[in-house]
Amino acid sequence: MAAGHLQRGSGEGSRKSELTASRTEPRSADAALAAGASTSASNMISAVVARLAYQEARSIEATARTISLDELERAAAAIRQADRVIVVGFGSSA
Repeated sequence: MAAGHLQRGSGEGSRKSELTASRTEPRSADAALAAGASTSASNMISAVVARLAYQEARSIEATARTISLDELERAAAAIRQADRVIVVGFGSSA
């Protein structure tokens, strides 16, 4: 019976090791997936910011090409001479 107990004990020990391993492996895998998702999300956020910056820069360049400096001077003079200036904007111009 002692031998059986030893076998059972070693069997339980190895089963405990298997259970411990199976509990830690998914956690490690979950952590790896979470880290990958975080990195992936970080990469996606970085790509979105880069794309927005690129589009905004192109928009500013397009605006700069269409501005008449003479008209801008006249508008600035009109604003300086005005008693009151009301500025209204919608969307990204707000």
